[in-house]
Amino acid sequence: MLKRLLKRVPVGSYGIAAFALIAFAAILRVILAANHWPPTDSDEGTMGLEAMHIAFRGAHPIFLYGQNYMGVIEAYVGAVFFRLFGVSLFTLRLGMIFLFALFLVSMYLLASLLYTKRLALVTLALLSVGATNILLPELRSVGGALETLLFGTLSLLLTTWLALTAGPEQRALLRWRRLLAYGSWGLVVGLGLWSHLLVVPFVLAGGLILLRFCYREWRTWAIPCILVGLLIGGFPLIYYNLTAPPGQDSLHVALTIQSASNTGIPLSQVPFIKRIVGTFLYSLPIASGFSPVCSLQDLPMFGPASSTTALCSIVQGGWSLGYIALLAITLAMSAASLWKLWRARGAASGEPRAEADAQETSRATVIHFARLMLAACAVLTILLFVDSPLSAEKPWSTRYLIGLLIALPALLWPLWRGIEQSVLASQRSRFWLACRYALILLFGFVYLAGMVSIAQAIPSAQAAYQHDQQLVHDLEQRGIVRFYSDYWTCDRLTFLSQEQIICSVVDINLHPGLNRYTPYEAIVAAHPKAPYVFLIGSFTNAADHNPALSGYQRIVIDGYVVYVPG
Repeated sequence: MLKRLLKRVPVGSYGIAAFALIAFAAILRVILAANHWPPTDSDEGTMGLEAMHIAFRGAHPIFLYGQNYMGVIEAYVGAVFFRLFGVSLFTLRLGMIFLFALFLVSMYLLASLLYTKRLALVTLALLSVGATNILLPELRSVGGALETLLFGTLSLLLTTWLALTAGPEQRALLRWRRLLAYGSWGLVVGLGLWSHLLVVPFVLAGGLILLRFCYREWRTWAIPCILVGLLIGGFPLIYYNLTAPPGQDSLHVALTIQSASNTGIPLSQVPFIKRIVGTFLYSLPIASGFSPVCSLQDLPMFGPASSTTALCSIVQGGWSLGYIALLAITLAMSAASLWKLWRARGAASGEPRAEADAQETSRATVIHFARLMLAACAVLTILLFVDSPLSAEKPWSTRYLIGLLIALPALLWPLWRGIEQSVLASQRSRFWLACRYALILLFGFVYLAGMVSIAQAIPSAQAAYQHDQQLVHDLEQRGIVRFYSDYWTCDRLTFLSQEQIICSVVDINLHPGLNRYTPYEAIVAAHPKAPYVFLIGSFTNAADHNPALSGYQRIVIDGYVVYVPG
């Protein structure tokens, strides 16, 4: 029965291998999610609360609560899983795993189209595992990261296919299929831009591919199909911006965040050299799978010089140097190939050419141009991060470099091309072949080493989850279900309790803080004797000396101090 079914499915050995790798990646993430890794936080709690409101209250939010520039596809997908399997942190993350599996399918198709099926499988194998800072945004539902991966990959996949089938005869045979692809590209662009502006480099690259190779179809139904798809996918974003108050449109808010400093220092006063150091000695290694061997304070510009500063700079900077070198080589390879094709076409312009040769040249031109665009997306992503003060003030926030994962096959291509084309005719060729194999194996080793650190972190993640569950239970048992706390406590506990607990955010001075879902503030304020709940630490040190709590009784519950009116 199984053999008969497989015969009807048009997949070969590569397709079966790809399916196995994608299934492995999904199962691995299900196991991690079932063991409550990574630990959750209030950002994810906000997404979970939004998914609950969509699933059971008929809410239709456009953006993540408290910010009007990032869409909530993760919340809508999570709402579907909530309806199917109930509300929990695990089911919220099942939606993330579903989106990640779609990304892997898209990545396999794109890498197969631009490079080879073997390289596509190697790419899937690397993406199926990874270090903490790669898997964390793939599992923690905080918005933007997985959507960037999925829609950025789909944008390049659709436009490359359209460019490859843009010949006159193919257009006649694939007319309706092509119109559907144009509409799908518009839909993908709309959904991607609504989700997060991190997808912009890939949207621009896809647009350039269409402009270069599909311009003959602009007088057909291609443009209307793109616009219809864009209108459908980007409708929430378009609707909001048409009705937003001046200065509150999503583009203005996103650009403000991009150029804003968390320390209040103007961007012009954030040293550019510090942004360079933060990006290339810390952020880029982490974002590309290399677990840092040193802390941020051991790097120049971020802490006092020590005996480890030079070693840290060499090791982590060496990884970034190798990454940039591979990126530069693949850019040069694509540009050189395009130059050769252009010169060959010019030299043969006056000679009769076989139709098959012309088609092959056209196809090669599309492939090399798309490869160039893919590598250029990685360069633009890095440059945008360097331009942001985040690279100097929060270099650990590598989710803004998530798009680099899409460019992984472009990064591997210089090594893989040498392996596939190498002829072992001399000792020198064997040496360079061994070097290429060693570098690819180094990527694999680094990614697998990251999995070891994740496995070691699972017990602490389970303990943190159990502690949160116990805290929720103990607070409910004592009737402490309406209270004030800090941001990183509130939405986390509110979601884990499925809103049996309602928390309103205050700052360290007990003034109103960032309540992403503003009704919570009014709900807690309606209880004039609402207590305060803080994790033992800086907040409790300040609260103990705050005159506003002088008449409150101090109780310790599960590592938290509860200030109850006397």
